[in-house]
Amino acid sequence: MKLNNDKGEYNGNLTNGTEALTKLRETLKNQHGEEKFNESLKVARYERDLLDSITAFRKKNKVTQQDLADQIKTKAQQISKYERAEQTPSLSAILKVCDALGVEITLKSKEDQTVLFHT
Repeated sequence: MKLNNDKGEYNGNLTNGTEALTKLRETLKNQHGEEKFNESLKVARYERDLLDSITAFRKKNKVTQQDLADQIKTKAQQISKYERAEQTPSLSAILKVCDALGVEITLKSKEDQTVLFHT
């Protein structure tokens, strides 16, 4: 993989996906610092886990992307983009999806399990 180090842009010549991800991680860590990179990665994993859980629930309950889109007044293509991680939904969109599916989101304190937020 070749990166233009000034802009961090990909210039072709990948041998495999693993090599590409390794190089991308190295480049991002160098550009933004390891601590910021690790925090961003952690947040991205939380986002992905949440969306994967919602998608699995939708499929388990046999709700189509079109049905869900109709309920929250959007297009099925938008739901598809969220589920394929092509676009990150806003908190408002996540809450609409959860409401339409009958799913609740609860935030609890790690320390004492106090509920901080509940939909």
